[in-house]
Amino acid sequence: MTEGAKGLVAGKVLKRDAHGRVHSTKEHRLAVLAEFVRSGLTGPQFARAAGIPYQTFTSGARGREGK
Repeated sequence: MTEGAKGLVAGKVLKRDAHGRVHSTKEHRLAVLAEFVRSGLTGPQFARAAGIPYQTFTSGARGREGK
């Protein structure tokens, strides 16, 4: 996974709003979670590697539990 700090995740350029927040599609979030499962990394390790704040990552992952 590429570095999110540069606005790149999984080879895609992510647009940021005026406050620096990244808004992603449901499909992109699902792809990131699938990549997490395949990676074998812990949540904090994956979030750091992806350039995603850990709290943001866990809130997205928590919403997918049991589905």
